[in-house]
Amino acid sequence: MATHVTLSASQLLSPLLTDYPNAQRWVVAYSGGVDSLVLLHLCHTFLAQQSAQALPELCAVHINHGLQAPALQWAQQCQQQAQVWSVPLQVEAVTINKQPRQSLEDQARQARYQVFEKLLQPGDLLLQGHHSNDQAETLLLRLLRGSGSQGLGAMPAARPLAAGVLVRPLLAVSRSDIEAYAQQQQLQWIEDPSNQSSDYDRNFLRLELLPKLAQRWPQVLESFSRSARLSAESYQLNQELAAIDAQALADESGGAHGAGLAVAGLKKLTAARGKNLLRYWLAQQQLAMPSEAQLLAVIATVINAQADASPTVSWPGVEVCRYEGRLFAHAPLPDFAASSQYRWDLHSAITLAGAGVLSIKPCTDGALRLPAGVSAADVTIRFRQGGEQCRPAGRGGSRKLKKLLQELAVPYWLRQRVPLIYSGDELIAVADMLVAEGWQAAAGEPGWQIQWQRP
Repeated sequence: MATHVTLSASQLLSPLLTDYPNAQRWVVAYSGGVDSLVLLHLCHTFLAQQSAQALPELCAVHINHGLQAPALQWAQQCQQQAQVWSVPLQVEAVTINKQPRQSLEDQARQARYQVFEKLLQPGDLLLQGHHSNDQAETLLLRLLRGSGSQGLGAMPAARPLAAGVLVRPLLAVSRSDIEAYAQQQQLQWIEDPSNQSSDYDRNFLRLELLPKLAQRWPQVLESFSRSARLSAESYQLNQELAAIDAQALADESGGAHGAGLAVAGLKKLTAARGKNLLRYWLAQQQLAMPSEAQLLAVIATVINAQADASPTVSWPGVEVCRYEGRLFAHAPLPDFAASSQYRWDLHSAITLAGAGVLSIKPCTDGALRLPAGVSAADVTIRFRQGGEQCRPAGRGGSRKLKKLLQELAVPYWLRQRVPLIYSGDELIAVADMLVAEGWQAAAGEPGWQIQWQRP
């Protein structure tokens, strides 16, 4: 007969008061299943026993996925139970439209988290009832997907989520201990019949694989939890190393992380360290992660390209390019028409389709001024057509715009989109990068400071 550990509300939840002393609300994700029901009962019992003056408010949220016939009945049952304990419950309905090549489980999860992110306020803790069996299932799923140390870290005990923090107080507790507690407290929970279908990957692991592993290796849950914890530590060390490398290569490039990484420095790193840095660098820019094949293509095609080449490797939502010995990554640029022209009154910001935003503010010693007799009504914004010339202020004769943009280190993928500011047919400024001779403000003279937000 299995021996069950008695759940201690104080042992499980006291750390939350210590680690998050300024928490305003404990928001329990309450599905009505045994895990979330036990978590809500533990929170209700624990907070009722505290004598401190400033305790967080306990509330709950129930997500109605609408995937089962009795979904509305389940929501009502959760509402009734929450009322018994005087816990405010918010019921949120979501609509899930099955998408190809994406599991229903993943889509339901995404829908839940969208609701959580919307509801969380600063100072909120979102408490979820995930336990050690869930952790084992997650680890196995990640292994089957070929995940690295980040994925094999499985579910963290806590992490930031929107304006609040997601916390899993039961992560070290087994499902059997949770069920034993629920029976001891005579709690009535909801049994979702879909949980008994092995058609879902997680259910297959729960119903068929993990029980067999536990028969052979009784400590399998503890072992998997330890592996997840060690993987999470490895990932953290990788992140810290990548941050050091990113800073070193950004300094070598003469700019911040977003300004590119020095290709020469990347080539000096070992293959593993280089890939670790690239993943970190992309994540810092909130860009989609590449597959292993795509990452190898970046190394082979972009980093190791000839010095005079302009290679690009892309995947959905990301383009990785090389320019002037630096590696750049960005989201695909929006649609753009080089023939576009805009009138600009020099009073407010102007959005340029596919070419970013120009803004302006009056100032003393500004970069641009309009000579007497020239009206802002004459000012237009255009884009390169070829053959343009400009005489930069203080630099002597006229120069071809193409050469000037190269000298200004404008990446090749942006040059066509650089806003050119004209008065009549005379080019008077190139975005926020230079002003033409005769159009610059002298010391102490009122003028305009232009800023270009790149697309």
